[in-house]
Amino acid sequence: MNRKIFRQSRVFMTPSSVLPIDKYTESPDFSIRPTITDKARTVTHVCNSGTLCTVVSSGENSNESFNAPFGSYVDYILDKNGWPILLLSGQSLHTQNIRENPSVSLFCQLPRSHAQPAAVGSASATFLKSTPSAALSRVTVMGTVSPIPLDNEDLSSFKLAFILAHPYSEQIVDSPRFAFYRIQPLKIYFSGGFGVQSTWVDVHEYEQARPDVLAQEVPSVLARVNLEKQGELLLICKHFLGLDLADIEVVRIQAIDRLGVDLRVKTGQYTDEYRVGFRYQVNSAEDAKSEMVKLFQEAWERENGYFFADHLPPFTKYAEDILRGDNRSTTTATTTSV
Repeated sequence: MNRKIFRQSRVFMTPSSVLPIDKYTESPDFSIRPTITDKARTVTHVCNSGTLCTVVSSGENSNESFNAPFGSYVDYILDKNGWPILLLSGQSLHTQNIRENPSVSLFCQLPRSHAQPAAVGSASATFLKSTPSAALSRVTVMGTVSPIPLDNEDLSSFKLAFILAHPYSEQIVDSPRFAFYRIQPLKIYFSGGFGVQSTWVDVHEYEQARPDVLAQEVPSVLARVNLEKQGELLLICKHFLGLDLADIEVVRIQAIDRLGVDLRVKTGQYTDEYRVGFRYQVNSAEDAKSEMVKLFQEAWERENGYFFADHLPPFTKYAEDILRGDNRSTTTATTTSV
């Protein structure tokens, strides 16, 4: 995947001017973005349920050989190292599979933003429909799973944490029919969204990472901003990223963290991702909201000719749609054959 960083030269703003992008460097400025490892740890922290895949060694007939993955829904919490802790029934098929083969994977994906339903036919409703689940970040943790011994010193704290995250479990955490299991990650895979960014994550670095301070606040903040601030987001694209508003079909904030925001911009058949950094690192959801308001305000002022700062907030285009590469290859091949 091609990645380029855009940096802005000094431009004196007039009400009708659009900032040109006049300089490219070879790699994105990752200093204004959390690392992939931090993002992966944040995804597993925000999610508290996922799909557990175990290996089915036999079919309904016990004499039938049937080595295949079996997926089932599970709730989980994380221990201090980010290892998933599960509460499983001894009668469940996935638990039976684990007894024969402890190799598992756990897939978790960021939830959709929980927003109030938009009015039928409104622009907001159309916007929500244009945001597929495939655009959301997800993580797959692969490893081995084993039961947590009853004499484990951390078991009581795991029970309490699990009950807080999943209140229904208060009735079953002490039942002899249920037991806690822990997945030890051997490989971790992160995907930032369809066609944009995916990579393997170092397990040791994942264990040392910590979720972003805004992790729990992100879904509600995203829902409100993406529904109510489309005009402001378009102005950010115009004045910070140098994009032509006529080309933009959809723009949405993909993520918010202590360093800035990720924007997912659809222009025609392509979807690219950009980063706009805050001028100051934040340490709370309230601080992040304040910095976002400042970005919106600055974009509005530039649109109306009131803002004459020497430099823009830090920004970068960190990922391109993979279809761009396909089309470039097709064009090159066609040109060469002529």
